[in-house]
Amino acid sequence: MNTFSEAIKEIQNNYDAFYILNKYGGNGTHKQEFDILYEFVGDDEMGKKALNWIKNCYDCYCKEKYINDKDSAFAYLEKLIVEIISWH
Repeated sequence: MNTFSEAIKEIQNNYDAFYILNKYGGNGTHKQEFDILYEFVGDDEMGKKALNWIKNCYDCYCKEKYINDKDSAFAYLEKLIVEIISWH
């Protein structure tokens, strides 16, 4: 598994945007994972929007809603990772 997919899975399983340190604490609990993913998506506007939604709205305690959703922010990021890695 690559670092990008690992970062997505870590966020999907453990990130809570409503946790006080994530909402108001600057760096929050998953800074390293978000930094890796923001660098990876680069100029991809939908990728940035997906990460922003996750960072500001996602709650891992409700992850069951998003696990099988093919239109979720996580699904978009996974698809983007596969596309970019297959180009290289």
